[in-house]
Amino acid sequence: MLKPKFKLTPELLGNVTQIERLYGQIEGLKIPQKLELNLHRDNLMQSSYVSNSIEGNPMSLREVTNLLLGGRVPVNREEKEVKNYFDILQNLKNYAERKIDLPLILDIHKQLMQGVKDKIAGKIRNKRVVVGKYTNNEKKKNFSLEVKHEPPFHQRNKS
Repeated sequence: MLKPKFKLTPELLGNVTQIERLYGQIEGLKIPQKLELNLHRDNLMQSSYVSNSIEGNPMSLREVTNLLLGGRVPVNREEKEVKNYFDILQNLKNYAERKIDLPLILDIHKQLMQGVKDKIAGKIRNKRVVVGKYTNNEKKKNFSLEVKHEPPFHQRNKS
């Protein structure tokens, strides 16, 4: 039999009662549906901005917001990246019951890259990739690549 290592004092009982009462009040609060929808939309817009900026997209949060709220058709690569990402986030619930497998990942990648890089959309890359930048050596009059990260190369078998 379990023997608790505390004493049920009036102070402890009062604290537990107060916690339970406050928890009930919080649970009873209802966020208006319009506010909930706005919070959801704002979260998706911020996620679209942050995730794309990590990937080097130069658009500001204000530009992303204007694009997504304005309902206009994206005209350049950066805008298409953001809009595609936002559309995927809005439809994540459609993937909730699906098994995460290669066809699903390729399908999402195809949606993400549509109109951005159509040649690679929905395909696995079969060439070496490096993350880095080119620097100009003016003395030698050439460019060199500073590699910051070189992921392991994977050659996909065609089967």
